[in-house]
Amino acid sequence: IMDGSFANQVLAQIYLYERRFADLEPNMKRAALSVEVLPKSLDEEVAAHMVAGFGGVLTRLTPEQAEYINVSVDGPFKPDSYKY
Repeated sequence: IMDGSFANQVLAQIYLYERRFADLEPNMKRAALSVEVLPKSLDEEVAAHMVAGFGGVLTRLTPEQAEYINVSVDGPFKPDSYKY
């Protein structure tokens, strides 16, 4: 569990770094401060690597399955209201 948690933290840091907050002008930083839910794709990326790491296999949703659970075949695989 801890390896997944640490991996999620690293991906979150990369995600935030790529948004270049540190490069903003000082007067723009205050406006850019916020608390946000990170994209579900980060959690799903970590989960996919963990499954592969223990020899598991992920299958792809069919279009019919995706439609039934109301998600994209490419994810994220939970609705926006779901919090990991």
